[in-house]
Amino acid sequence: PVVLGPAQPPHEIPDPSKRRFIKQATRIEWPDAVLDKLLPVANWAQENIYNSMKETLFGMTLRRADRIVVVNQETADLYANYVNRSKIEVIPYGVVFDRFIQGDPSESTDLVAIGSLFERKGFDLLIEAWAEIAEEYPGATVHIYGDGPQRDVFESLARDLGVDDSLIFHGNVEHSVIRDALANARAFVHPSRSKGFPHVRLEAMASSCPVIASNVWGTN
Repeated sequence: PVVLGPAQPPHEIPDPSKRRFIKQATRIEWPDAVLDKLLPVANWAQENIYNSMKETLFGMTLRRADRIVVVNQETADLYANYVNRSKIEVIPYGVVFDRFIQGDPSESTDLVAIGSLFERKGFDLLIEAWAEIAEEYPGATVHIYGDGPQRDVFESLARDLGVDDSLIFHGNVEHSVIRDALANARAFVHPSRSKGFPHVRLEAMASSCPVIASNVWGTN
């Protein structure tokens, strides 16, 4: 028997990633004005050529499986377009509650965000939003845990918007630090542009930490 899983919904590819791909594929540092004109061509190619080929192969793979395990109902609905629904089993991810501390965030002024630092995670959206409201909460601090290729970009954005003193990048840390941060935070912020199944949101909820999150496919 062949079992596939745990399967998640597909991720959206943000435009900055597509621009970077064009530069890497052509080995040319195109100016932004040219990339803006090339982007619609890349989108057309993705929709009409790449996605068509990918979905054909994807469907062949799914049909060869005897059982497909998916992480949520949205994924089950998607995969039912390729295979009989009877082959699909929904088994969501979970967390072990005993590993987390159920805190009381009512007195805290800290916000926590966690994830790899690249475009799809949406940390630029968080920084821009914080720049609009930080002055209303002078004692509050945003703590970002995680590292990645866009860290310098996000740190520069925070400086440019004048919130670098109330927005701290901690980099990669031990999971025990994450558990303590979630237990003591006023809220967990998850601004991702695309997500298959956000396990970190479960960890926040297991810590009794309120969740402020983007409404994207794969998270409901």
